[in-house]
Amino acid sequence: MRTNQGQEALRSAIQVLQRDLSHRMELVEQTKAILSSLYTYIGDEEPGFLPRLPGETARYEGKGVATAAKEFLDSRGAAASVDEIFAALKEGGLRFGSTVSKKGEERRWVLESLRKNTRTFQRTSDGAFALTLWYRRKKDNRPSGHTGGRP
Repeated sequence: MRTNQGQEALRSAIQVLQRDLSHRMELVEQTKAILSSLYTYIGDEEPGFLPRLPGETARYEGKGVATAAKEFLDSRGAAASVDEIFAALKEGGLRFGSTVSKKGEERRWVLESLRKNTRTFQRTSDGAFALTLWYRRKKDNRPSGHTGGRP
């Protein structure tokens, strides 16, 4: 009989701890979302020290370079240099795998992917990369009657 009472007490304690853990995990997620919003608001890139929860996968894990870079730029909302994109992708868990034979070639691989994918990425005048979509929107928002030539 003692065994059943002891087991019930442990089950009860486990339930309390599980509820507490769930609540704390929600708070961590909320805090991470706030930090992410603040970094975006001030125009800075999120640092890589934000912890991942158990079972949470890396942001860019299992994705291709172009897809991950597009997601990064989209979430950042502004153009970024190749070095910034490369650091974010690597920090976000992108694995280059067998496509890149040497570690030093990973950055070049990102650059080539950005340069070749002109439907998605556009190089800015300062050498950074932006989403082509952003420039299409600007073009579409011109006043009516604008022909694209000089006024």
